Amino acid sequence: MGDLGVFVSGVVIIGLAILAFDIWMVVDAVQRPPEQYPAPEQKTWWIVGLIVGLVTALPAIAVAIAYYIIVRRPAGAVRYVPHMPPPAAPGAPGGAPSAPPPPYTAPPPPANCRNCGAKLIAGSRFCHSCGTPVG
Repeated sequence: MGDLGVFVSGVVIIGLAILAFDIWMVVDAVQRPPEQYPAPEQKTWWIVGLIVGLVTALPAIAVAIAYYIIVRRPAGAVRYVPHMPPPAAPGAPGGAPSAPPPPYTAPPPPANCRNCGAKLIAGSRFCHSCGTPVG
């Protein structure tokens, strides 16, 4: 196999990887509920964009990566919970042992948009009515 064969093999492997990633994102977009998108009406447009990218091949990876960053990763992201220090050892200086502090609980998200008053959809990062960031 000459240099050209190695190059063609590399291009084919990269192309198949891009195709597999784009198909994975299309399947995820179809199966994901509308509430997990930044705005529920965006589901249709993401599916259309991913399929157009799949058919045209050139923008496929760009659209699939954008979908992964904007929709898929935030929906499955783990929220940060601050580390609580371990309790003091028994007999350590500091007086009588006290009850450990309660665990951290995040405040509940607002029910209505602070800008326009529209009811917010659970899990959304932006108001579906005016686009204001939630939180």
